[in-house]
Amino acid sequence: MGIYYMGLRDNFSIHGVATFIFRDDNTGRIVRWKRYKNLWVTTGWNAIMKRLAGDANNCNITWGAVGTGTTAPALSNTTLQTELARIAVATIADTANVLNTLVFFTAAQANGHLYEFGLFGEAASATPDSGTLFCRLACDEVKVATENLTIEHIATGV
Repeated sequence: MGIYYMGLRDNFSIHGVATFIFRDDNTGRIVRWKRYKNLWVTTGWNAIMKRLAGDANNCNITWGAVGTGTTAPALSNTTLQTELARIAVATIADTANVLNTLVFFTAAQANGHLYEFGLFGEAASATPDSGTLFCRLACDEVKVATENLTIEHIATGV
């Protein structure tokens, strides 16, 4: 994404990485973890640009969701392919050009083979596919009922 004006070009992009941390629900010990890169999709960029232009949209990221869809992330995505579980963001904070978002699924939530994750905002709610998709990633994880899952998403703008 870039802006051309009188021969000058200004580039801005958001890089995101999500770490999936699986913990034993009884002991709290980390069972495994894995890091995935994500894609900030067009609908997310549009929401950010509207906010910068003074639109009164609610550009806040408020929900995280996992799904079972196996299609690769694309800029044109507006939802997860097959949403399995959605939960309100546990914490979100920005410090020195870094946005840190935590999503937490209990042992009873989001069990199964997880192939996708996304962050949602604007008019997002507990209803699957609601709100604006900001970013989506492909993953390959199996979550079972004896584990809880924390997804730590870190985004930086460069």
